[in-house]
Amino acid sequence: MSTPSIADELRAQGQWHKGTELGKLLQWAALHIESQDEALAELREAHAEEETERLRLEAAMNHARQAIEAAYHAVNQPLCPPIELARDMAGHINLMAAHGDPDYLLKNGMSARHVDLREKPPRKQTTRKATA
Repeated sequence: MSTPSIADELRAQGQWHKGTELGKLLQWAALHIESQDEALAELREAHAEEETERLRLEAAMNHARQAIEAAYHAVNQPLCPPIELARDMAGHINLMAAHGDPDYLLKNGMSARHVDLREKPPRKQTTRKATA
């Protein structure tokens, strides 16, 4: 059982008072309310379309923002890892000491001709006994 709308109630009361000014006013009010309902339905439909379009544009903007951020990070990403310059100068020290440069000599004036470049200490060599 559905409840009658206000326009239906006004129309029923207008029929009850048919032929009087009150009946005319109630009939006019019912027609006016129905026309306003139609206008409101059109506005609600237009609003729903606009809301759908707004949500679509908002999603497109979010996708564009993510693409721009990804491009920004790709542009700012270094092409090669940072290089530590002058980290290992042992080759230069060996070369300069071999040429007798005084800045690369030992305190006793002898040339420091070799700087060990190995990362691990060398293995201990075992002596082999010669078998005859």
